[in-house]
Amino acid sequence: MSKHAQESAPAEYSGLTQAEAQARLDKFGPNSLPEPEKPGLLAIFIHQYKSPFIYVLLAAALVSFVLGQYINCVFIFLVLLLNASIGAFSGRMTSLTITSSLKFPCRISRDCL
Repeated sequence: MSKHAQESAPAEYSGLTQAEAQARLDKFGPNSLPEPEKPGLLAIFIHQYKSPFIYVLLAAALVSFVLGQYINCVFIFLVLLLNASIGAFSGRMTSLTITSSLKFPCRISRDCL
């Protein structure tokens, strides 16, 4: 067992004293993970276009435009826009749900005999 592991090993089952908890907090810092960087809604929206199927639809829209079938071209672009919007909204809601579900209360013991 390393020296750091021995120093930070859990206390007896009776818990830490307030003084020991404060000493560990001062020495090692808070017992928490850094907050991950959350992607913005625009980044999630742009990420929706990173798919081979989307590239095929974009190519089809461009071919429709070149052939003069403007209604088909506009329809394909609208479907792609709607798809990306729904995907971005869904991804953002999922991200918010996951981050809120990771926060949960815990019970601690201090100065127990």
